[in-house]
Amino acid sequence: MLCRDSKARKISRYEVELTLNQDHRKTYILMQVDLAEAPAKQGNFSCILDDWIEAINQVVEYLKLVKTTTRRAAAPAASASSARSSRQ
Repeated sequence: MLCRDSKARKISRYEVELTLNQDHRKTYILMQVDLAEAPAKQGNFSCILDDWIEAINQVVEYLKLVKTTTRRAAAPAASASSARSSRQ
């Protein structure tokens, strides 16, 4: 499962290393298919590894933003509830 610590990086012309979780070190190697035999790129479908790297890293960046935004939103709510508790 992708998380905010996941990474996709090109390790050779035909290989991508995908690390899903830093704690458990789950690493996968994605290999480029022969593009002459692969279906053409269209819409949200591609067999090109560079497209996969870009898409995976965009999701990881989004997960980082969501986590940061959630923390910021939760902090004022927690402060407000503790202020109410102290007044009672």
